Amino acid sequence: MRRVPDAEAQSRRREDLPEGKAAADDDWSFAREVTAHFGNLSPAMRGTFRNPEPGTSRKANPADGDHALGHKVEDLHDEVARANFRVVVIVPTEVDETDLSDPEDPRRWLYRFVGASADARPTDGAERSNGWEKIELWP
Repeated sequence: MRRVPDAEAQSRRREDLPEGKAAADDDWSFAREVTAHFGNLSPAMRGTFRNPEPGTSRKANPADGDHALGHKVEDLHDEVARANFRVVVIVPTEVDETDLSDPEDPRRWLYRFVGASADARPTDGAERSNGWEKIELWP
């Protein structure tokens, strides 16, 4: 996998923002998006972010008022649960797809993000669509 230069990564982040939005817009923010994702979880699932740390000793780290199993969190701004909640955004530059469902004809494709304004023509019989270059490879 290739390393993406910082300038390209910043450009890509700008391209991936919702249409008509900028990172500085007042009506859209990453913090609001994180809260929305937290809010999409059920109260019981939000409560799992108040559980004791997985893999730690029960004796050395007994449950307390903030960290115990079975919490149901109704508050979207629960301090303990939100401190343990993360949203990870993966912005791929390459995707490798393999289809082994037909043993007689296994197939593989490599998708590369080249951007909507890529100049050069696709090589090696690649197709280009929506800023992605797709080429079929031998599995």
